[in-house]
Amino acid sequence: RRGYDSAEAQDLTQAFFAMILEKNSFSVADPARGRFRSFLLTALKNFLAKQWRDQGAQKRGGNQPHLSLNFRDAENRYAFEPEHRLTADRIFDRKWALTLLDITMGNPR
Repeated sequence: RRGYDSAEAQDLTQAFFAMILEKNSFSVADPARGRFRSFLLTALKNFLAKQWRDQGAQKRGGNQPHLSLNFRDAENRYAFEPEHRLTADRIFDRKWALTLLDITMGNPR
């Protein structure tokens, strides 16, 4: 099962054999290159590695639209901020608190 629960292992097994049949992968199995069992094990390992990569990509936001950061707009807005001696952390905390208060009071920005 390679760390998968029983239901997941069954689903992956079915998906593996469906992929093998769809791609007609048995036609590339060559007895001169080794045993059929070795061919299947290698194909299964490659399939599981691809599944793991695809699953990891989903966790990192795969198939999701990318957000564009507009640095020019941010710099322009920053230029209009009043100058003071507060640290960036304090400025952020203050802005966050004011935004939270506005939203709570029903005045979203």
